[in-house]
Amino acid sequence: MESKRKFADLVVESTLMPVVTPTITPTPTLTSQQIAEIERKIRLVEGMRAEFDSDEMQIDVSDGTFTPTTAWHEPKDLIGFETKLKLDMHLMIADVDARINDWLIEPVKKITFHLEAAHDPMLVLEKIKESGKEAGIAINPETPVEKLKPFFGKADSFLILGVRPGAS
Repeated sequence: MESKRKFADLVVESTLMPVVTPTITPTPTLTSQQIAEIERKIRLVEGMRAEFDSDEMQIDVSDGTFTPTTAWHEPKDLIGFETKLKLDMHLMIADVDARINDWLIEPVKKITFHLEAAHDPMLVLEKIKESGKEAGIAINPETPVEKLKPFFGKADSFLILGVRPGAS
């Protein structure tokens, strides 16, 4: 709860955007090793969209370079895949600057990357936005929320992790 309070205080203090109260939207998230399992779970969530306030689904992507664990991490598996959901790829990968273009494909509608994994986070954010996709920035629990301030009014969302990424 402390992280949310600090984040809200920063939003109110920001001179980069009008005073707003952050909206917190629960989003189904999945982690899997296999694309077939991801596709199966996407179809399950599609069938339950009426029960959610959002049609978004986040997929955790981890190749073992930013986190100690791996999960599905092959963007080419998504080419040609169709869904009614707004897919948000939560990239838990190192050197995201050099690898972001691989993820700027359909059916991906949003990309959330870790501030700690980018050499130039503003450049990554700009690449995502220029591609017509939404951009989110995630931070690990130990990263001060103040580090997000330069991105207020630029990023579409912020994800503040309660645990370190990877197996928890």
